[in-house]
Amino acid sequence: MTKQANIHTTTRYNTEKRVANVGEFILITQNSKTPNPSYRDGDVVIVESIAPYGVYGPGNKGIIWAADYEVIIQKYTPTPDLNHMDLETLLSLNNQVMSRIRELYNTALSSGFNAAGTVTGRFSPNGLAFKVDTRSDQQKRDDIVEKAKDYIESISLNDVNDNGVLYSHEFIVNAEKRTVVVLRRSPGTTKIHSKGIAKCSPNDCFNAHIGKAIALIRALGLEVPYEFLNVPLPTEVRVGDVVEYRGVFGGLKVTTIVPDTQYVSSPNNEAALSSYASEKGRIIDDSRTHLSQEKSHDSDKVTIKLETHELNRSPVQLQREQIVERAKDDFKKLSTTYLPGCPSMGGGVAAFSPSTESVDVHVNADKRAVTVLITYISNRGGKKRVSFRGIAKCMPTECFNVHIGKAIALRRALGLEVPYEYLHAPQPTEVRAGDIIECKDPSGDKTKFKVERVEKGRAYKSKHTYVRLDAGSHYGGLVTNPKTVDDSQEI
Repeated sequence: MTKQANIHTTTRYNTEKRVANVGEFILITQNSKTPNPSYRDGDVVIVESIAPYGVYGPGNKGIIWAADYEVIIQKYTPTPDLNHMDLETLLSLNNQVMSRIRELYNTALSSGFNAAGTVTGRFSPNGLAFKVDTRSDQQKRDDIVEKAKDYIESISLNDVNDNGVLYSHEFIVNAEKRTVVVLRRSPGTTKIHSKGIAKCSPNDCFNAHIGKAIALIRALGLEVPYEFLNVPLPTEVRVGDVVEYRGVFGGLKVTTIVPDTQYVSSPNNEAALSSYASEKGRIIDDSRTHLSQEKSHDSDKVTIKLETHELNRSPVQLQREQIVERAKDDFKKLSTTYLPGCPSMGGGVAAFSPSTESVDVHVNADKRAVTVLITYISNRGGKKRVSFRGIAKCMPTECFNVHIGKAIALRRALGLEVPYEYLHAPQPTEVRAGDIIECKDPSGDKTKFKVERVEKGRAYKSKHTYVRLDAGSHYGGLVTNPKTVDDSQEI
């Protein structure tokens, strides 16, 4: 007879109905009929003494009547029923199985490792062959990132319409929100043919390359490969990674980009990457899109380093600076290149062509606005008339940047879609030379000035006039929350 112990275990027992002997184990099966408060159905008890109509267990907790138990002759763990397991239990079981397989291969097989990081061999006389992936989680993640890059490049070169013309792909990466959006546009137009979105889970490490691949796959209407959705977390801290950890005194979370040195700054001075950042923190972004490579003239050695000379730069600040640079390039390209798909003046003639029209930019820093006029140049007398107008205006609560404003205004003048990142650029988190900051003077009134230089936590207006960026003294008084209101850094 097969019986199961109490519901708190998965062990099962083969039992038989007979009188137990001292030292044997019994399974309580019908305690509910003649209740003994010391026991419950499913309990396993060793017999210590015999009574006329039953047995006693350890501690003499009362008689266990013969009708209420069966003698255990064998115990075993049943084969799990996979059809009745939840996802969490299945994943746990899978991890245990794979761990045991690796153990068996490490001890029973004497085969070599191949270049792919796997080991193969014959494990049993029946000739059944096994193959186990022995790469580390970091190696697996690195390989998946490279596959994602190759996938993006391959699709970009082969994604064509029925006429063999390539679709264009515009990627919008928001590292702060840990999302990637791709806009797949029809060839030769600004029309969005399809869109794909990838969003990183809060518990995962964000990687822009994997996000781009997932978003592009979804834009194409294809199924995302399992490995892109289940990438192992990074285990090694590398130059350019964004690491998050808590202050040494249990303070708020600190986020820093790992510099091109062997140390990462922490509230308690400096700590080695391997001992502090990897043990007490976690890597939240290993895209490393802000890295550059430099090759030595004397050897083939390649040095990877951050594009900025500043250590521990805010990722949000770096993201804003990257958006500003893209806006500059965008404006330059659109203002000097004939662009198909612009608003038409009729007869299929493009609205903007450098040979017949010019781009005039009007900046009003006080009103925090940029206006772009596309003016038509007459062949007779060189007179100009405005063909199209685009306006970009900065919100009062946001930091004004003329480069982003110019790109937005020109795109609106040309009838083009404005990228999401231009309209939702993160606010600056650092004060730099050339920025215009706003603070309060000693009387409590707001005042603005252009920063001449930043040194030791101070923003200098002139040689001896400064504002402490940590809300300290200003002309002998106090200031609160000095903030950047214009980071265009243009005269």
